[in-house]
Amino acid sequence: MSSIPVDDTIFSAVAGKNVIITGGSTGIGEATVRLLHENGATVTIGDVNDAAGSALAASFPERVVYVHCDVTSWDSLVALFAAAAAHGPIDIVYSNAGVTGREQLLESTYDEESGALLPPTFPDLAVNLTAGLMITKLAVHEFRKRGYGRIVYTGSAASMLDTPPFLNYCAAKHGVLGLMRGLRPTVGEWGDITVNLIAPWFTMTPMAARLGPKWGARPANTAEGVAKAMLFAAVGKEWREGGVSGDQKIGSPVNGCTFWVGGNEIVEFEGPLRQARPHWMGEKLAVAVADGQIALGGW
Repeated sequence: MSSIPVDDTIFSAVAGKNVIITGGSTGIGEATVRLLHENGATVTIGDVNDAAGSALAASFPERVVYVHCDVTSWDSLVALFAAAAAHGPIDIVYSNAGVTGREQLLESTYDEESGALLPPTFPDLAVNLTAGLMITKLAVHEFRKRGYGRIVYTGSAASMLDTPPFLNYCAAKHGVLGLMRGLRPTVGEWGDITVNLIAPWFTMTPMAARLGPKWGARPANTAEGVAKAMLFAAVGKEWREGGVSGDQKIGSPVNGCTFWVGGNEIVEFEGPLRQARPHWMGEKLAVAVADGQIALGGW
């Protein structure tokens, strides 16, 4: 498995595209907004960080708009899509907003009167998973009208690996990966529509800053490095025969991919995982699973 060679000149393909990105005020989202604008896209940022988002939009002379958007609210997301649609048909949607730090699964709280254990709450799931489902609903609704569109989810290394103590976050990011995998066999039936996922490993952003001392001098992503993977997921082409599903060819739009980003290198996981099934399933079971997936409409 080797890193994908990405020629930055392909990013010019976003010129003239109308793009939505949630969580675009800081970190990976901000870097993606800057790269999109640099290459000619029109960008609508949806975020709750009004100060940072407004300042970012104001730093560009044109083609970047900030909209206050709570991704846990359907009405707020509808308003975000409406604001973007004012610039023309929507081409690319980045479901990027994410949070950590409100883990309660292992915390014990008790009723003051009875002493009974109180149920946990999971506020992070609304941002990290449920929002992605609602964004998908809105994006697919728009894309099916014209038979074109790109959805890119910001997953995480936590989509693939155990990441204690972030249990809720890990569960949510596994869910986002499952959402992408569930959609990828279907979107092509509606036209030139693709879904892909970015899985950044440790990235030097404000959200990860408190983990810096634990990470030490190990190779880390920059937000700018991950932003290149974000654009590749929207405009990149297949670089190997067979692709992820076994029927994509070199030159077709990437679809159904998980792009792991580590030390700013991009590695695609889905194709190699599929090809390795005989090694960990056994040849007979791998063939049976592949046949069953095809029968059920999957990959």
